[in-house]
Amino acid sequence: MHTAHVQEMATTFAKTRVVGLDSMDLVKWNNMPKNAFFHVANPAHGLPFPDGSYDYVHYRVSYPHMLNSGYLTDYRELYRICRSNGWVEIVEVYRRLQSRGPCGERLDNLIAMVLADHGPKPDSIHGVGNELSAAGFVNVTQRVVSLPVGDWGGAPGTLMR
Repeated sequence: MHTAHVQEMATTFAKTRVVGLDSMDLVKWNNMPKNAFFHVANPAHGLPFPDGSYDYVHYRVSYPHMLNSGYLTDYRELYRICRSNGWVEIVEVYRRLQSRGPCGERLDNLIAMVLADHGPKPDSIHGVGNELSAAGFVNVTQRVVSLPVGDWGGAPGTLMR
């Protein structure tokens, strides 16, 4: 979870413990609220949390984590740490950008190069719902949302660029 997102969640929900997680120790934890924590771990190798630890799990941009393990391994681990009535939200990047413009085309090509030999196939995003169900999740819904990539798309486009 990106540090800005952890900080925003911890500030907004001050009585909640917010835990950020990444497979690499690249995070700068300056001026974080006291209820914000960070762990370096990869779901494919197991997460350092007991079963049923969390009411809400937010997982995003997982391609780097799944270059060798695939979705199902990670999703089983997310299922394990989520409480039985909890909520897991997954935000993923679909590689085939539409109306991509120059910035989007560069991003599309970069993702294609990274995934070319050892990553999930670009269209595998459409199977995420089936993978979640196979991992044990129920009431799975999947929604595709378009985001602009580039300054022309305002704040969301600039963030994605």
